[in-house]
Amino acid sequence: MTARRLTFQLTPLLDLLLIVIFAQFMDVQDKAKNQEQTSSVQVENLESSRDKTSAELATLKLAHELLLQQLKEKDDELTKAELANHDVATRALALENQLERTRADREAIASLYPKLFDLPEEVVQKLFSEGKRRLTEEDLERLRNQFKEFAEQKPGESARHMLTMNEMWKRCDVWKLHIRNSGLVVIDAGDHTHQFEAPTAKDFEEELYDFSTRIQKKKSLIILLLTYGNIDADVYEAAVDGLPRAAERMRAESGGKSRFESAILGFNPTLATGNGSR
Repeated sequence: MTARRLTFQLTPLLDLLLIVIFAQFMDVQDKAKNQEQTSSVQVENLESSRDKTSAELATLKLAHELLLQQLKEKDDELTKAELANHDVATRALALENQLERTRADREAIASLYPKLFDLPEEVVQKLFSEGKRRLTEEDLERLRNQFKEFAEQKPGESARHMLTMNEMWKRCDVWKLHIRNSGLVVIDAGDHTHQFEAPTAKDFEEELYDFSTRIQKKKSLIILLLTYGNIDADVYEAAVDGLPRAAERMRAESGGKSRFESAILGFNPTLATGNGSR
């Protein structure tokens, strides 16, 4: 049997292989190009969407700032309105208080005028006489002229004077000290009274200081007014020396909360004071 030999032509096969490879390459290239174009479109769409979102965000931010500004303006207007209402209420209260003070001042003046300008002669004699000596017609005339001059002052001046005195008595305590002819010292401090004898300045100081410790509530100013009758010189000197010393001691003891001022009004044997207690 004769053997048969197979002969292959490789050139056509190689050409076919190259054609297939080229076709696949072109297909890959087309797909890559299409994918690139698709990606580019997607990127453009994303960028457009981003720009649109940024524009909308900027618009919302602007609207938000505008709303905040309007809210602040409304809040400022509300604050101004509240301040205006508070100011009106404060003024109304001030006017009401002023009206109330005016009414009180008018009542105070109304009660003071009769006492100042309608004094009977017997009252004047009792107030200003010294011992058994009665005031002369000349003395009475001088007092009448003084009252008349005060009454003829401008209404505002006389009213201010009386109201000033009235306010002064409200803001201070007045302790009246009177030494009777017997040498007995009588203290009249309104709700508190006391009597004692003080042959020396030290005794006077101690008694007055001890009396002050019994008064719990004191005003910021206490005025000590001293009068005396027909007393001996040693009693007078004890009082004159002991009074300022007691005032200074009481001031120091109060820690500066109260100020004590003393004054010697002089001779007045008929001054009426409380009976007091020993």
